[in-house]
Amino acid sequence: MSAPTAYIIAVKLITGLVFLRAFLRTGRRSALLLGAGWVLSGNLPLGRTTIGEMNMNPLLMGVSTSATIFGIMELIREERGRGPPKALLFSLPLVPLLYGAMETALRTDFGGTYVASGLLLIAGGGTLIEFLREYYTGRAVLLGMALITAGVSSMVYPFLYIHGNLNDSAVVYGSFALALFMVFAYHQLVSTEKFLRIEAVQMPDKRDPVLDNQVTIVSPREFEKLRKKLENIPVLAFVRNVKPGTGWIVYRISSVEQKEAISPTAIYQITQRASEYLQELTRKGMKGAIVIEGLEVLKVYNGFESMIKTLALLRDLARLFHTPLIVVTERGAWTESEWRILLRVLG
Repeated sequence: MSAPTAYIIAVKLITGLVFLRAFLRTGRRSALLLGAGWVLSGNLPLGRTTIGEMNMNPLLMGVSTSATIFGIMELIREERGRGPPKALLFSLPLVPLLYGAMETALRTDFGGTYVASGLLLIAGGGTLIEFLREYYTGRAVLLGMALITAGVSSMVYPFLYIHGNLNDSAVVYGSFALALFMVFAYHQLVSTEKFLRIEAVQMPDKRDPVLDNQVTIVSPREFEKLRKKLENIPVLAFVRNVKPGTGWIVYRISSVEQKEAISPTAIYQITQRASEYLQELTRKGMKGAIVIEGLEVLKVYNGFESMIKTLALLRDLARLFHTPLIVVTERGAWTESEWRILLRVLG
């Protein structure tokens, strides 16, 4: 194995490990899938990977691209609460996989798989820009352009390399630059400060006793009194009906697609956003609070058990970061057994 080949493989594997680290830190499946795409393509510079007389490289290239496309679709779902249409979700990522499998079975050269994969990466980059530009403007465009660049590179690589227009050093430096571009663009998007775009303010010195508790259940009427004491504080609020305070970071729990909204079916986003918010608070040395309301709707869409698991995760986060968690709900909205469980989980 030549030195340039070893460098290319190292770049691909290290990039995959960077994405794996992002997955372990954030729990984002998009990072896992994008990392898998880089790792699965790691052996391609070695030349033919065979099983018997079958060249497995077309299949590996197809699987790598499919993982990347799935990662793009998952990233869109993570950020918006809804992914692309199901027809697109289940067809687009399978094209390079099926194409690679066909070329492997027919024992043909896999230049066609490179071209098909490149076209799909270009389409995936364009799809990401279209779906996320409203939310992340330039950062979404940056990641989309990274994917489009990868797609164009995949399409032209076999033709340039086969005809001697690319030497090994150019491939090494190109792979390294593309890997850096992709990691940087992804990091810029997922690590965007979504919350604390305001001056660092602290919780009031004279706080309501209820805020000294890490977890509190209050009725909507009690919450109205408490809300006024949290004006102009960077409170993270997941609400459906109650009026949020001034200066809060608000996510509406709504099935209507809109900016800064969380679909009731995307319940995992509540803990994801809370975790990101609390980490930003810690980095800036600030204090805040989390408010959640609309549990009844979450129960309808996800079931009581899933809703309780989400509350338990929020409780654990609140305790870990020493941040008040205020749960707004009416006692009459729950059965006797459900209310006991709520008290036990949040107690």
